[in-house]
Amino acid sequence: MMTTISIRSANKKAISAIKTLAKELEMEVNEPAKKEKSAGQHKWEELIAAGVIVPGDPSVKIAESAGIWTGRNLTLEQLRKKGWKRKIQ
Repeated sequence: MMTTISIRSANKKAISAIKTLAKELEMEVNEPAKKEKSAGQHKWEELIAAGVIVPGDPSVKIAESAGIWTGRNLTLEQLRKKGWKRKIQ
């Protein structure tokens, strides 16, 4: 019977050393499969990682928009589905 262990570390040098040792001792090393991401996910992750900030328009008076959805019989879920679709180019 073979025993299985799992090792997690942010230290890539230590992981590399453990893999090398495991191979020398004729142990099997398995790594988890990486999940595929869509092109859109990569784009947003790159922008977030780069710290991209899109400045807002200082002339917009946010207080003036208070209550614009009152009485429209629209749920937040419906609003999100219809109006907040992100289009990544």
